[in-house]
Amino acid sequence: MHSFLRTAQRVQNTVFMFCALALFSTAHAAPGVVMSERADNVQIELIPAVGGKHCASSGGIPFNPELGIQRISDALYLQPLNSEVDESAEYLKAARQGGGIYLYLPYFKPSGTCAAADFTVKARHILWNGKWHTDELTIPAAATADKAVFFTNESAPRIVGNVYFGPDFSAATMERLQSSFTKIIAFYQSAMAVDVEQNVGVVAVITRNSGGYFGFGGDALNIIRMSYDNPRPEHVAEFETVFPRTFAHELAHKLQSEFLFTIPQGRTISEGSADFIKTLVLLDSGVIQMAEAKGIVQKALAECSKFASAQTMQEKIAQRTLNYREPFDCGMVYYFASYSASGLSGPQFMTVLRKALMGDRNYSAQWESLCLMFEPGCRNERLLDLVAGEKRFAPQAEWLAIQLQARPLPSQMATLSK
Repeated sequence: MHSFLRTAQRVQNTVFMFCALALFSTAHAAPGVVMSERADNVQIELIPAVGGKHCASSGGIPFNPELGIQRISDALYLQPLNSEVDESAEYLKAARQGGGIYLYLPYFKPSGTCAAADFTVKARHILWNGKWHTDELTIPAAATADKAVFFTNESAPRIVGNVYFGPDFSAATMERLQSSFTKIIAFYQSAMAVDVEQNVGVVAVITRNSGGYFGFGGDALNIIRMSYDNPRPEHVAEFETVFPRTFAHELAHKLQSEFLFTIPQGRTISEGSADFIKTLVLLDSGVIQMAEAKGIVQKALAECSKFASAQTMQEKIAQRTLNYREPFDCGMVYYFASYSASGLSGPQFMTVLRKALMGDRNYSAQWESLCLMFEPGCRNERLLDLVAGEKRFAPQAEWLAIQLQARPLPSQMATLSK
């Protein structure tokens, strides 16, 4: 009997000590943001640190007012799902993508007393940094910079490895897309010695919204997001072309340094070089053949010619009058012209290009003729003419068209190294 009482007393003391320790440890717990799906909204619950009343903010609502978040109470908010964002926005904020939701987390960092809040996502399936989680995932505040999360409550989502396919793809299309994605990833890994899948997930979806527009796009964060918005019946045949091209393009951004975003011509460099690399990766991975690869470049050259005007590219950049497509089409043309005039082999050109994109200012002793960063000291007249306005652009466009007809694109890059 006494033995039993002593045992019971030890258990009671242990429980008491455990509770005391728990209270002591949670007294310093950080605030939290709990996010989940609620009809056509993301429900956002703010949990203050222990001892705090609510997430106070000097502006009232502790979120950027441009997000359009609806306040239900001091602790509860709703973000309507909407993939249509202002042209100045860098990323989707909270968007229905296939059967799930894509969230760019930095937009939802609270202000005020909850500024250091960790994020907790609740859903059946959660994609974060290339891995799938179930039911609930807590993401430290420090880990959310330039990161997105995807989650879905579908009972049987179409997941292959780290790739989510939306429910609108046919089984045959999904299979062929997965085959192309696998070839593209394998080429980046074998030929360029880059593990493009490290901490990266993939979301490929058809998106239908009230915007009335159609087209495709994507992001290259910890999630490679690719979407085709509001396709019409005649666009269905394009899926197996558009998605692999977008995938190869977005992965090419993984070869670029963030310093590109700090210079005026950075967007033209980043998008133009990504389209250049995309075309070569598609060709050398066997996803497309030489004729189709040349067709991509020829189409970009034709589109770039439409943008040529009395303004130079530098003037357009300074005055912010570049057409949305110019960095893609004219940037790609510029890099194919640089390669064609360089005298370098495909592997040699790609080696110096990769050095330049990673911020190596001494990427080549021939930098004055390669001009891969649009340097002011460029001495390559062909490249200078391509960015100098309509009159000087036209002769160089004709020269590049002849080059495309007369010689193959750079290929056989399997010997490339970092």
